[in-house]
This record gives sequence, C-alpha cells and structure tokens, in this order.
Amino acid sequence: MRLLYYNWVPINSSLGGGVHIYQKTLFDYFNLHPEDEVFYLSSGQRYCIPTAATRIVEEDNGYNANIHTFIVENSPVFSPMTTDPVNIEKYLTDESLSVLFDEFIDSIGGVDTIHFNNIEGLTLRCLEIKKRKPNINVIYSAHNYFPICPNVMLWKRERNYEHNCDNKACELCAKYYNAESYDFEIKKRVHNGFFRKTLSKATRMIPRKYDKSIYNRYLEENKHAINSYVDSVIAVSERVKDVFIKEGYNPEIIRTMYIGTKAALRQTNSSCFRYSLGSDFHIAYFGYMTESKGFYFLLDALEELEDEIASHICVKICAKYDKRNVHELKRIEALRKRFKQIELHNGFTHDNEKELLSDVHLGIVPVLWEDNLPQVLIEQISYGVPILVSNLGGGREIVNNSAFVFKAGDTSDFLGKLISIYTDPELLNDFWDHSMRLVTCESHINELLSLYKSIACCAHNQG
Repeated sequence: MRLLYYNWVPINSSLGGGVHIYQKTLFDYFNLHPEDEVFYLSSGQRYCIPTAATRIVEEDNGYNANIHTFIVENSPVFSPMTTDPVNIEKYLTDESLSVLFDEFIDSIGGVDTIHFNNIEGLTLRCLEIKKRKPNINVIYSAHNYFPICPNVMLWKRERNYEHNCDNKACELCAKYYNAESYDFEIKKRVHNGFFRKTLSKATRMIPRKYDKSIYNRYLEENKHAINSYVDSVIAVSERVKDVFIKEGYNPEIIRTMYIGTKAALRQTNSSCFRYSLGSDFHIAYFGYMTESKGFYFLLDALEELEDEIASHICVKICAKYDKRNVHELKRIEALRKRFKQIELHNGFTHDNEKELLSDVHLGIVPVLWEDNLPQVLIEQISYGVPILVSNLGGGREIVNNSAFVFKAGDTSDFLGKLISIYTDPELLNDFWDHSMRLVTCESHINELLSLYKSIACCAHNQG
C-alpha cells in the first residue's frame, strides 16, 4: 500500500505531545516493515517570510528509504489551531492550499490511503480530497475535538470550572483567550528573540472583533465534510465516539480504536509498590499546572483533606513551573505543614518517569475536560501504578472500576474515593482485575492496516 499520514507537527520536532509520539511509533513499525511505502506531511509551523509563496518541500527524517517526509511552508492556516477568526476564515475558504495538496499527491505518484491524525495547519478543502480524487481512501483519527472546537479541547474558558462545554459558545471562548492577530502571529513565526517577544506583547493590545457566524460555519462545514468525504473516523476512546455522534457525526463511519503504545509491553497488571494499612500512603500528580488538567482542583481538594489523614499521605507533584508560578508554589509549600511529605519536581521525562513512580501507590488524573485518552494515565498503569481518574474523557475506560472514578470537579466525591482507597488497601489489588489491558503497537497497527484494506476492498466492490 501507499500511505500518506498527516499531522501538523514536523516529524523531527519536539512539539505535538501524544499524537506526535503515536505517529513516530507508526513510523518505527514501517521502518522495520518496508512492504508499504509511507509518506508524511506536516503544515502550519514553518514560515520563511510573511509574503513568501506556499510550497511543499521534502525533509530528511532518519528512517529508511520507504518513508518520505514533507512539510508545507507558509501555509495560509497556522497550527496549532486557535479561535482567531481570520485563521478560521482561511481554514474554511482558502482554495490555494488544496490545489497544492492535490498536486503534491500527484507528484509522489498517488496514494491509496490518506490518514489524517490532525487537520490543523491544512484547510477544509484538503479534508474534502475524496470529492476530487474519489479513489483515495480517507481516514480521520479524532485524537482531539478539532472539528467541533477550534481550541480542540471542548473546554470553555480556562480557570472558571465550566468544563464539558456543550453549548458551542466558541465566540465566548475567543473573547476569553483574546486570540492574537493573524498577521502578527505569522510574523512571530518568522522572527525569533526580542522581536518575537515584542510582537507577542503588541498583539494582545489590539482590539479584536468576533463574528459568531464564523464559528457556526466552522462547526457545520466540518461536520458536512467528514460525514460526506471521510471513509472512517477513528475515535481513540468510546467517550470520543459518543461526543462526535452527539454532535451529529455519522455513527456508521465512527469506530473506537485504542491507540497502540510501547508501554503495553511492560504492563505487569500488579502494583509496583505495595501499600498496607498503617503505613504512609504515596500519591502522585504528573502533568501541567493548568485548570483543564485538574491541577488547581487537586490543590483545592488536598487543602480540604482532614489533618489526621493528610499526616499519613505523601504527595509527589511532577509539573513544569517557572517564575510565573509563584502563587502555585506558595500553595504547594503550605501543604507541607499538614502532609507527611510534599515532593515537587519540575516536570518529568520518559527517562526518569519510572524512577519517579517507583514509590507511588496511586496516581491522580483529575482532568476537568473530555481528555480523549490521557497519555500520562497509560504510562503510569504500564509501570504498575493504579489510577484515580475523573469521569470525563477516555481515561475511565482504561481504569474500568467505579472505585477509582470520581465526578470531575467534585471535591467531595474525589476525597471520598481517595479516603476509601487509603483505608482499604485491597482496592489497589482489585484495580488490576478490572483495568483494561493496554494495546500493543503491533496489535494496533495490524488493526489499522486491516481497516485500510477493508475500506479499499469495499470501495473496489462498490466500484
């Protein structure tokens, strides 16, 4: 097969989070199995000069000769996507990039399947390629909520607890985030250093106008394009599937497929660090200091935990911080007076994650948004750490145990579940009887290739 993958992140970039890791995992497989010819395209990150023409160039990638990587320079749509109305307008109306996209596909000799792991950085017309090239099979993986939320998270107004956004109030979100000027954003991506910082400050002083109709068009036209021109939508969890169907996407083309992970090979299905009643109880938060990830909710809850129990709990926080986080660091410092131990690390890496988790009885993933499938949850379970997770997003499906799932944003419910686990260590052993087995890369890729072939076979039979 000849396969084209798209993600907005350049293949050699350090950006992109879990989706980028997933894409590179696929390439590691194809690097060892050169039966298929694989192409990769990214867009919306590289800008030369503001007036330069849009073009597609090939990049070195370090993989074998059957993997070819390309990047769109000077895309009319920058990535990652924002609520900026000009960027959204260009995403909806630009025709030039789709012409270039079609020419690119012709120039590489055509492809059998295009798999969009994102659409950010491209235009809607690129997603509609099946309208122009009906023999190409089109797959879209919903790693985030891009088609139904320009901020991709379904999270309204960070820091105000209005999670699980259902009212499509995109224009309110845009006003809150105070999206920067499209022209200034492009210039920032061309220039670095002091000039970039100066531009960033200047853009926040420019008054913006918001047109509600642009967001309604965005929602409706994305839905029409996917329902009409995408052969299969892959939801990375059942919750993601439910959200898309609720928003009017065709349930007949949506399937749940949990992503494959190298972490699955080390999953032991038992706790790496045993806890017994009467000993100190070690809990951990790995993530960002953001409201959507539940960091501030966790601090609120820990501050409410009664002193007697807190005096037996050791808390480990691994989250990036700098001089802007003075308030957060003061709150963490104040917890030391009541808890047995407070351990703070300035982030974590794949290299030190195992060591940091070696003395943890329970991981906390308190997300306040519909987190599609938290990578940190997958990693911790693979290392033998049970997880207490909120009921939003796909994480609860991996946990699959009501004793370890609490209502998002509900301090009382969270503390109730935490105390139950603290007072009944057997629950930690029971965790492994219910939690889902992680999906290996090989199993996932076999399922993915089978999907490609089945769609191609179906199209052939219909033709």
